[in-house]
Amino acid sequence: MKKLIQLATALIFCGCTEIESFKFTKFQGTTNRELEGAPSSLHPECVTYRRPVNFQFTGPIQENVNIRIELNTLDLISNNKLDNNCNGLRVLSNEEKINHWVADNSCNTESTHLWVKVPGVTDGINDLTVCYGDSTLDNESNSSSVFP
Repeated sequence: MKKLIQLATALIFCGCTEIESFKFTKFQGTTNRELEGAPSSLHPECVTYRRPVNFQFTGPIQENVNIRIELNTLDLISNNKLDNNCNGLRVLSNEEKINHWVADNSCNTESTHLWVKVPGVTDGINDLTVCYGDSTLDNESNSSSVFP
């Protein structure tokens, strides 16, 4: 079963001067089923579990777009797939690690707010990958890297 991720227009930010150039009413995306292991082409920190995130965008190509993904980390933590501080989370765009921030006090909840800075969003379907499961990784959640 796919879970709808609501990425409303109010949750999209960019460095462009004309926000009205976005020709959409809302973003919608899905988190597909969890996948174990990772193909060798993915980032080396994305080897335990991964979850594809797909979203639809209509409009001209945009750079450095902030997007919020809602993720149920309560379930991941209770099933020992993520540590209590969400330290092992990573997000990939085009198989490259991108900056992310787990919003304060949202880890270990049913609706964890995971903000990412996507380097490029194109017209059509866009793909991200959320990786987790390696509790030995340092916490790379950083609000100033997503919202400089």
